[in-house]
Amino acid sequence: MQEIIHLYRELTGNTPERIEEIPGAVSTRRYFRIYQKHETCIGTYSPDTRETIAFLEFSEKFSSLGIRVPAVMAVSADRLYYLQTDLGDQRLHEMVTGRTTEALGEKLMGYYAAAIRELAQMQFLAHEKIDYSVCVPREAFDRQSVLWDLNHFKYYFLKPSGLPFDEQLLEDAFQQFADQFRRLEATHFMFRDFQTRNIMIREDAAWLIDFQGGRKGPVQYDLASLVYESKAALTPADRSGIIENYIQQATTYSHMDRDRFMDGFYLAALIRILQALGAYGLRGLVEKKAVFLQSIPAGLGNLGEVLEKLPGSAIQGYFRELLEQVAGLKDNYRTLPGAFEGITVTVYSFSYRKPLPDDLTGNGGGFVYDCRFLTNPGRCDELKMLDGFDEAVRRFLEEDPEVELFLDSVKKQAGAAIKAYRENGYRNLMFSFGCTGGKHRSVYLSHRFAAWCRSLEGVRTIEIHRELGREL
Repeated sequence: MQEIIHLYRELTGNTPERIEEIPGAVSTRRYFRIYQKHETCIGTYSPDTRETIAFLEFSEKFSSLGIRVPAVMAVSADRLYYLQTDLGDQRLHEMVTGRTTEALGEKLMGYYAAAIRELAQMQFLAHEKIDYSVCVPREAFDRQSVLWDLNHFKYYFLKPSGLPFDEQLLEDAFQQFADQFRRLEATHFMFRDFQTRNIMIREDAAWLIDFQGGRKGPVQYDLASLVYESKAALTPADRSGIIENYIQQATTYSHMDRDRFMDGFYLAALIRILQALGAYGLRGLVEKKAVFLQSIPAGLGNLGEVLEKLPGSAIQGYFRELLEQVAGLKDNYRTLPGAFEGITVTVYSFSYRKPLPDDLTGNGGGFVYDCRFLTNPGRCDELKMLDGFDEAVRRFLEEDPEVELFLDSVKKQAGAAIKAYRENGYRNLMFSFGCTGGKHRSVYLSHRFAAWCRSLEGVRTIEIHRELGREL
């Protein structure tokens, strides 16, 4: 932070009144809002100097053309720190994801149109002025870039999903798809991450940020990134409207064959969706970050829609069959329930042979109870094929006095936790019960515990038996 203060002093001759760090997202960059009297600016620390050089190059060219991007005010000699104008905190993302209607409506559609106007200028006007040699990691979104994204999807989503696949057949399919993708013209500036999180709304206009990953590429990619953004949950009508708006904007700069454009659009949409699923898998399935887990169902829904629109000549054989299976995993991933004034308690049963249940709320998993010390009904031949909902299993467990003592201790601890959570304004709490197979002891105990939770005032209870595939 001292380096940013020093840079601000060099620029203005003043010492900031205060500095506040702005919560970041996924990147290693850190952002700080600098306050001086009634004015603010943004200080940025970026450890990747190559990325900073690309950002500075793009920003200069965009600003010279009047494209709405933050202006760079000062840069440190080592290019690790820079100051830029403050565009405020209102992103299109929160406006879209927080809407109360399924359709976007006139105002939000207007903001999408405004953002597309800025994008079209980047793609068709600025690209002739940009020095693409500064792009990171490559000058163009080429065959190698496509293969990187496909492998990212394979290792961070497909493999963690548990869906079986033939490694060699998939590799062959990747190579064929990369060859097929080369028919898209990579001749204009490609934003690479054009989504509502990177669209700021200021003075009722759209401003674009975080374009340092830009490079030469097909123009369809950015449009696909926007209309198939998982969290935006666009209706088919709104999606079509945004696409038509883009085509109208683009045709003011360049002749465009609509049918050819749309063929390439769905090809670009597919690689973007697979790239996004890889990101959700890394951040959600591997790193257990709730916000990314919540995006998976919508991402799989987008995959299914695009597969239906892609002609057989574009993707076929083993690759299409596998991706259709991937899209069919949508129901395996949960979304968060709607708003509730009290506290939502999620109760899981699970097997310790598999990873702990995912917490979609971001609380980190809550309480986890190991039921394996209790007598195991699964060792009885007449009970092993049953589960904790069956009467014979219930009778077996009720004969063990340790079961009731254990459940009473859990209720006592949970009652205190739920009360404290509610008093402190928390909205979610999770309890997980695990046993060896996740079918007998954990199911019985979690079901009884969930019934007790439902008796509490101001508590909404979600009961999930993961290994049985049941949700109550």
